[in-house]
Amino acid sequence: MVVWHQEKRRNKEYYWESTVLLIQLKFWCNLIICLGCFILRNRLLNMKKFFTYLSLGLTGVFLHADQKITISGNDLMQFDIKEFTVSAGEKIELEFKNTGNLPKIAMGHNLVVLKAGISGIAFGQKVMGMGASATNPLPDASKEDVLAATKLLGPGESDTITFTAPSEPGVHQYVCTFPGHFAMMRGNMTVK
Repeated sequence: MVVWHQEKRRNKEYYWESTVLLIQLKFWCNLIICLGCFILRNRLLNMKKFFTYLSLGLTGVFLHADQKITISGNDLMQFDIKEFTVSAGEKIELEFKNTGNLPKIAMGHNLVVLKAGISGIAFGQKVMGMGASATNPLPDASKEDVLAATKLLGPGESDTITFTAPSEPGVHQYVCTFPGHFAMMRGNMTVK
């Protein structure tokens, strides 16, 4: 490495050493810039990861449902809410709770929101004809008439579903499809 000597006179050697010093200085500057860019790049990538995780964590805060509804079913085969109203195109968060005490195999409950124009009684009979059982109360073949459905719940269990209300106004029945429950466990979701 060439070292700067102040006492040297300005001659050919002086200019040569100055040029070598300038080249070395440029090399070290470029190296520092490259290292700096590498460090800066890594910091930017870490910041990008941080903000990605932050945005995913805040999704529940900013992308919340427009309306939250909680409905429960009991051992008397009754929904506590028989009717509710939502706005067309609104994001709905529906929590369903089984507040009963009887075992799931004997008194399990689910909540199935049907498409417009589908009768809860007719759907319940259709599902029974498809072989619905205490372990499979909603056969796959019946899901073409379903807007949204919770899983089958035992005592003390709950399930939350999120769906978008239809864009067309109308009445959508909801029903429990556990064998035989559809006769009593029904309600209406009205879309305005």
